[in-house]
Amino acid sequence: MPEAVQRILVADGDAIVAESMAEMIRRLGHEVAVATDGVAAVSLSRAARERADAGRAVLIIDPTTLDDGDRGLELLSAVQRADPGIVPVVVTGYGTIEQAVAAVRTGAADYLVKPVDESELRAAIDRAIARHLLVADRRRRRAGVRGPGELEILGDDARMQQVMEVVDAVARSRTTVLMNGESGTGKSMIARAIHCRSDRGVGPFVVADFITVAGFMIWPELITWLPQTLLN
Repeated sequence: MPEAVQRILVADGDAIVAESMAEMIRRLGHEVAVATDGVAAVSLSRAARERADAGRAVLIIDPTTLDDGDRGLELLSAVQRADPGIVPVVVTGYGTIEQAVAAVRTGAADYLVKPVDESELRAAIDRAIARHLLVADRRRRRAGVRGPGELEILGDDARMQQVMEVVDAVARSRTTVLMNGESGTGKSMIARAIHCRSDRGVGPFVVADFITVAGFMIWPELITWLPQTLLN
């Protein structure tokens, strides 16, 4: 589950329902703004985008309760135009398969039917945040900007350039990578570089340090995938 605090917009024409969902989201540790009409939803989205590069991460919206000239899913599109990085989650009391398909085609990451409990809302928000972070990361990489946890590895040496080409290649795959070398040669830095360049880069980079663990305890864990006949 994404742990960082995210900015979320709840848009619902029923003020009581909107505040109830907002309170659920606050308990999850996120910042919440509430809009009870379409004009406010678009205005808040545009203002958030202008104040911060990332804008808001998630939009929780019931377009069937908001009608200010932008009808239905047209409002969802209007909010996305105001804040392109926002990921919508449609929560409505009038769910149909046709509406769900239309919502997804409009860009919604999820489609929930009221009443929604906290665990269901949490799961939908986590998925939307993950999608928001992934899209933001891809945009950042295309722009050539390093993320806060991404290391810059410098070197004009032909051998280092070759290493970085391999890093980029394996980062795009799902293969397992084994690196060996003497202490201090930069294995952990290369491992982090592979992680940051992969589609898993939005998640944590977990380091398991076995330096104080006896070798005979580590070896069985590392080779459990081998056929038993090879281990005898």
